[in-house]
Amino acid sequence: ALVTDSIRADLDFAIAHLGAEKNISRVNKWSALALKSRVCLFEGTFRKYHDELNLASTADALLQEAQEAAAQIMQSGLYKLYSTGQPMQDYQNLFTAESANTDEVILAEVYDASFNKTHTGNGAYTSPTLGNPGFTKSFVNSYLMQDGSSFTNQRDADKLLFSEEVKNRDPRLAQTLRTPGYKRTGTTTVLNPDFTNALTGYQCIKYVTGTNQDGYNSNTNDLPVFRYAEVLLNYAEAKAELGSFTQSDADLSINALRARVGMAPMQAGALVTDAYQRSLYTHSVSNLIVEVRRERRIELAMEGFRYHDIMRWKEGHLLAETFQGMYFPGKGTFDLDGNGKDDFALVDEKPASPIAGIQYYILGNDKALSDGNSGKIIVHPTTVKVFDENKDYLYPLPSSELTLNTNLVQNPNW
Repeated sequence: ALVTDSIRADLDFAIAHLGAEKNISRVNKWSALALKSRVCLFEGTFRKYHDELNLASTADALLQEAQEAAAQIMQSGLYKLYSTGQPMQDYQNLFTAESANTDEVILAEVYDASFNKTHTGNGAYTSPTLGNPGFTKSFVNSYLMQDGSSFTNQRDADKLLFSEEVKNRDPRLAQTLRTPGYKRTGTTTVLNPDFTNALTGYQCIKYVTGTNQDGYNSNTNDLPVFRYAEVLLNYAEAKAELGSFTQSDADLSINALRARVGMAPMQAGALVTDAYQRSLYTHSVSNLIVEVRRERRIELAMEGFRYHDIMRWKEGHLLAETFQGMYFPGKGTFDLDGNGKDDFALVDEKPASPIAGIQYYILGNDKALSDGNSGKIIVHPTTVKVFDENKDYLYPLPSSELTLNTNLVQNPNW
């Protein structure tokens, strides 16, 4: 509580004294307000859901500050969501642009090859030697249909082949991961997901620019630190947690995000229970909070928020679940993009004479299907993940600090 009070005091001083002129590469009043909305939302919900802290009575005041900080930015009229009226491209283009969009981006990390300041966005998602980060089935399941209805409320939704499961979904899906018809920027070649780069089959395209930046650490597209979309989501979540969220708030925040991509709007008073989304959470929360959390997971994917969101909501068990990928009804060959021609094979070993045009996925000790000979891809199936609810929400205090200050007490169970 003391540390949080100090952070808030520093932020309030910054808000009062920093300049109000927009500048994506320098901190200003608006980036300080954005940070305040982020900090207060984190701390407010952490206190609300972590009843072991005995700080729940102070949560609402922090959530109110989060909402007010976000509202100041919203009411300034200086920022808006980037849109050129192209719902199937605008979201993706926001992250691949060489220069951060000044309508939406409040603060960015600016990259420029002439200053030897580059990053490896392309390499992370297109090179087989940089971790092979694939999205999970749970993440893909979280995208609504384009008409706003639940994907997972459909019968047998969990057993659709890839080309079918991505049809008619929230357009952000096809602007976040490779789906049928995907082409790299500036090229005409249609590419399927590359399973050597995304072992679950769901390959990220967010931040991925043209092939001219595929060399290691060659990207020069700016990366957002604070963007207006997060401010809208902070506002929506704080209002939902406070119990004051209205249809007007939905239109100002979540529905603005959906409008950018041509999605049906949220009707706050007519939300349908999504059993799959609700099953993710052990705490009893309203349908509204479930939907606000879904929107946050989708809009802010790969922007560094998910782990901290899970921590503050006290849902650490999600980190210990088996991460699953694409579904397949069995081993054999498949038409991944739905064009009528097989282009992918699940096999126990690669054949001596591989078929041209077929991408082979070799099952074995480190890759398996969830139901044995069928099911969802599981990477490293023998790895046992454990999350200790009584310990792992807090880091241990360094032993050197405990030695320096004998008034400090080690965090529980460390």
